[in-house]
Amino acid sequence: MIELAVLATLAANDSAAHFHCVHLRDWFDYRGHVCMVFERLGPSLYDFLRKNHYRPFPARLVRAFGRQLLEATAYLHALRLVHTDLKPENVLLVAGDYDRVEPVGGVGGVLPAAAAAATAAADAAPAPNAPATALAAAAARGGGTAARVPRSSAVRVIDFGSATFEDAHHSAVVSTRHYRAPEVILGLGWSYPADLWSLGCILLELATGDALFQTHENLEHLAMMEAALGVALPSSLASRASPAATRLFRDGPPVHGAPGASAPPRVLDWPEAASSRRSVRAVQKVEPIRAQLEARADPSLRVGGGADALADLVARLLQYEPSARLSASDALAHPFFALGGGDEGEGVAWPPPGTAGAAAWPALPVGAAPAPAPEGGEGAVAAVAAVAAAPAVVVAAPAEGGGGGGGGGARSEGGSNGG
Repeated sequence: MIELAVLATLAANDSAAHFHCVHLRDWFDYRGHVCMVFERLGPSLYDFLRKNHYRPFPARLVRAFGRQLLEATAYLHALRLVHTDLKPENVLLVAGDYDRVEPVGGVGGVLPAAAAAATAAADAAPAPNAPATALAAAAARGGGTAARVPRSSAVRVIDFGSATFEDAHHSAVVSTRHYRAPEVILGLGWSYPADLWSLGCILLELATGDALFQTHENLEHLAMMEAALGVALPSSLASRASPAATRLFRDGPPVHGAPGASAPPRVLDWPEAASSRRSVRAVQKVEPIRAQLEARADPSLRVGGGADALADLVARLLQYEPSARLSASDALAHPFFALGGGDEGEGVAWPPPGTAGAAAWPALPVGAAPAPAPEGGEGAVAAVAAVAAAPAVVVAAPAEGGGGGGGGGARSEGGSNGG
């Protein structure tokens, strides 16, 4: 019933769904299974990527999706909720309609003339030993077929089965593996910044078509972080790791002349403790964030400083120290979102009508205070609006709670139970 309480809290504080979170319409018990009724939505962003041969989204859609995800996350955090399982599988398009666009001048559509000329110039004079251009990579992925581009950029965040109120019990392990923050891996505890780490991973995946950290073990995962970010895990984090995580580190060379240095710094035990040569090769293939964007992003993101701005935003969201990461509200003010000049399309309107506006963000609708989480099933239902006449879908979940709100894709490792 915890998920019902979370969904009721979201609906009670945002009846018009301005903040891009799925709304519960109704629920019922069927033979010991809690069945939840939601509005009918389109495919997940992951499913759209998969059916589109993992072609990256164009810049305008990366901005639109990113803005909505940050607004939704800021809203959750204002309600003292941590989603804990943000990933492309848990972000659904409101509508599944799309156009087919020939991948000429850009994966997501024909570029404006000036942008196309700039991109062509960049492609015509590649740096020595440079990776394949984004156009070539996209063409290889799609086999020359037309790219799918969503007609609407509107999305909904789903699956609040693992969402946790800040003052409630926190499970030791949360998030699906690919989107799991380092503090979770190291057993340091977690809070709102864990959601921001997940969003950083998601933004890069939408822009390149590839998951940033494709791994299933802790040591390899941390080594991939160092490779992608170009910075070693700080010894201050390693020294605070849980007993189970301390085996991932070893003593590094002493720092001579460091004031107050009484012990050698702790460094990741890599590649010495790698589980296999295959694991070492997997980490060696991980490129820095900026290089990944240059190699695989849509050409529309490689003009006008878009790739540099996105790389900076992602880097600020993927800070090792949770306290150093941008908050969702601060991330909304990043220059990346100003580059499009309002090209995000439908589904993005800020500030939402009837709210306190961006200056006071995060803020609930004017005059509203966070509604308390209902105690149980009947209380949760009382807080949710009656089922609307619009088409709806039914999602079944085990009676003990968890996993509802739309389900995930084939990559999912199961939220808090992920490997």
